[in-house]
Amino acid sequence: MRRAQSETTGPRFLDLVTREYRESRSFVPQKVIGGVGRGFTLLRNARKWCHPSVGAGSPKAVEARGRQWRVVMAYGGFEIFAKSHMCHFKAAGPPPVSHFVQTAQRRLLPKAKHQHALPAVATDSVKILAIAKSLVHEGAGDGQFWHGWLAGLDEPVDSNHAVQLARVVRNLSAHGILSPDLAIRLGAVALCDALVNALVGIAGEVIADSVSRHRD
Repeated sequence: MRRAQSETTGPRFLDLVTREYRESRSFVPQKVIGGVGRGFTLLRNARKWCHPSVGAGSPKAVEARGRQWRVVMAYGGFEIFAKSHMCHFKAAGPPPVSHFVQTAQRRLLPKAKHQHALPAVATDSVKILAIAKSLVHEGAGDGQFWHGWLAGLDEPVDSNHAVQLARVVRNLSAHGILSPDLAIRLGAVALCDALVNALVGIAGEVIADSVSRHRD
């Protein structure tokens, strides 16, 4: 498995993915092959961005904003990867990202890989937590995942939970709702790093499975 995972960063990656699709489907549009490669490349580059810094301000704020944008970049890549892997290019049908993750959990990912340890909220300030809760309505879409993190995580979450929480953080960061200062006070900077690692890990396991099936 280690050998298979290492090949996801090598030049044979797209050849292996192309072969998988050609063997499993009678016709594979080029946009599927290109989408899978483009999405995984964004994910890989987000993880390689070791010392991100974005915008102006104090050094801590610049770094925090950079780490938030790593999540924006990684989730964008994961979304492209998931939709392309499922040949989903239309609005109709089940939500492609969540459906992709649930399928991966059932069929591809080892049980241990379902679990992702995420850092807990770093503050006990009632005021700060109230501000953070107000950013996303608890009953709106993925709000339950954000409010669940703010309430405290006592154990690792599954892959679907990690992906949905990454989506919330991506939205809050991309739209300028979660400020770097609030992210620092909440401990969301460490959360951003953990979410990027989770997204890369899920996609990497899917590709490793694809590669290993060609060797069987």
